[in-house]
Amino acid sequence: QHINRETGLELLGHSKKLYNKLLTGFAAKYVTVHEEFETLIGQENFEEARRLAHSIKGLCGNLGAEHLGEISKDLEYSFRDLTPEYIRLLPIFENELQVVLSEIDVIIKDLMLEEPEITKTKTEVALETYNMHLEQLYRALIGFKHSEIKKAYEKIKTYNVPTVYTESLHPVFGAIDHFDYKTAANILESQLEN
Repeated sequence: QHINRETGLELLGHSKKLYNKLLTGFAAKYVTVHEEFETLIGQENFEEARRLAHSIKGLCGNLGAEHLGEISKDLEYSFRDLTPEYIRLLPIFENELQVVLSEIDVIIKDLMLEEPEITKTKTEVALETYNMHLEQLYRALIGFKHSEIKKAYEKIKTYNVPTVYTESLHPVFGAIDHFDYKTAANILESQLEN
């Protein structure tokens, strides 16, 4: 076990949602970090390589990836002190990183099974697209087309838009949740006119 899940969760107040976000972000950002190190070393940009190792070290502490954190710390010091130790450490770092990334995949799958809601993330969307889906929802509501209502409603709920746009729609969503499509349509119509 190269990631101490309990340590990571404890450091994050036992928030599985936050832990999942941290794991997912780490995996996405650092999957090709070995190549970044090689580029920085080729450019003799040891200060930036040191910063990168320092960032990874800190994140490893929050993840519970203690061994990778220790290797990252040694890399950081090697870059800081301009010692050739990094030549020996980089392959060790890469091997440990691959193991950690594999464990992250397993942990994320476990978290999804435990709490499927934690992996749902909102999608950034242009307001024009958001309004287009609201209009689709409105047409479905006035036509009492349940499957289209459900589809449009679920899509809209995945969007990340400023709160000012969503607050006024809470009554619409409440009416839809109670299958009161006529009320939902009336409220939404007045919202779309504004």
